[in-house]
Amino acid sequence: MNNETEQELNAIISSIKEWLQAVSGNILAIDPIANFPAETPVSGLDLILDPLEWEDLESTPAPRLPSSQQHQELDSLDPSGSTMVYKSNWGEIPTVQKRFQSILKHRIQAEMDDRLPLFPWETSISDYELEEPAPLFSQALNLSALQQWMPQLNTLSVRQQLPESVLAQILRGCFAVISTPRQLGVKIVKAVGELFPEEGQALNDVAGLVLTGGFRDSIGEMGVTAPPQLIDYATATPDQQMALSLMAAKQIIDNLTLSVSTSNPQLRRQWQTIYGNVDLQLSYHPCQDVSKRGANPSLRLQVWLPKGGRMTIDNPHGSVVTERAYPGYLSAELFDLQPSQLYPLEIRLLEGEQTPLSFAISILN
Repeated sequence: MNNETEQELNAIISSIKEWLQAVSGNILAIDPIANFPAETPVSGLDLILDPLEWEDLESTPAPRLPSSQQHQELDSLDPSGSTMVYKSNWGEIPTVQKRFQSILKHRIQAEMDDRLPLFPWETSISDYELEEPAPLFSQALNLSALQQWMPQLNTLSVRQQLPESVLAQILRGCFAVISTPRQLGVKIVKAVGELFPEEGQALNDVAGLVLTGGFRDSIGEMGVTAPPQLIDYATATPDQQMALSLMAAKQIIDNLTLSVSTSNPQLRRQWQTIYGNVDLQLSYHPCQDVSKRGANPSLRLQVWLPKGGRMTIDNPHGSVVTERAYPGYLSAELFDLQPSQLYPLEIRLLEGEQTPLSFAISILN
């Protein structure tokens, strides 16, 4: 009888052993009952579970075993002759395996969290320092995305004093604010704000001087006696650098603002690019007689592109998009225009990744 019971017990343990090996190749193998020392309980669970998990496992209700197997106490001798006791009060093996699988899953997860896997070149866990992010307006980004629009900046009165990287950043800032419904002073401060991130109040003060022409009058108070055209940006004081940047921003925004009105309905503007000039012609037709049907204000825009590209005009009702694959004219017409309203205009050339050339059409009262 003892031999049959021992064989049954060994079969049970072998089944658990095979399951454990399938779950994790790193789990300690369980030997048959005859190979355990006398003081070791006959259970592979003891090799994995701690006392708290034993309590959790034993608290799980188990189905009743057949009467022939309930609460049997089996005596078996190991090779050294020691007596071992096994009480089969766990319930049926499928139930034990299901509960044991849940506990083992959490144990393996905890082990993985405590001992994270290593890369092949690592010998221990280490924290890697994060690389510093690239500046928002890096030189490479400015040259690749803005280079085709840069020739126009040679017309600025302060062009010789400002490095190309600074000019490119100012140009991009102007593109970002040109269509916002703000006063000119606020726009130029926003356009250069990232050049002077901690100087908000100082920028506002210097912007007031730039807009009123007080920069030239107050040049002596800023520590120099030379006119703005002779100030070198690299050696200038912070206030002088702000003034030069704000002056450039003002001139750029003036060029990017296309203003028409009843008294000045026609406007022509050019923007130099590395491919040639972008030529813009605006014709505003105000409403002369509101009693006539269809007599709403309208605007006709005609743009010459030195190479293929696309033009987009935004309005409260949607967008007007027109494009061509080769050099020539693009045209569009807007209706139901509102005074004091800004209408964003973007021009893109067929040339890879780029920042669009952004204008603002302004309908003045």
